[in-house]
Amino acid sequence: MLDKVEFDTIYHEHLCYYSLTALHLLFRQHALRIEDVKRLSIHGGTLRLFVGHEAATRQGQAVSDLLQEEAAWGVDRPQYYLDFAERVKALKASLRDLIASLKRNGKRVAAYGAAAKAVRS
Repeated sequence: MLDKVEFDTIYHEHLCYYSLTALHLLFRQHALRIEDVKRLSIHGGTLRLFVGHEAATRQGQAVSDLLQEEAAWGVDRPQYYLDFAERVKALKASLRDLIASLKRNGKRVAAYGAAAKAVRS
């Protein structure tokens, strides 16, 4: 979602979006362990977690790998999200410039609205 600037998959009624790093820390506080993680492409990127009591599970390689990736991205630092906000602003400016250019050149611009997640690409 963040890599592709898919801010349109963020909804006001969803209070939180969690990284594996955040969930890893949360679950550890409650004696739980993420055993496995699967990446799904739906909604700009979704994680499916397999979690169990820490005494009965071991952290799998997929979890370790994704935690390392997230650390390299900097998901635990505010700058990561400030950079995303700047990329959203740049995309907005680019879209506005494109529409203005099309209109200056006599082109028509049409838009179609649909309910969230009603259209698949």
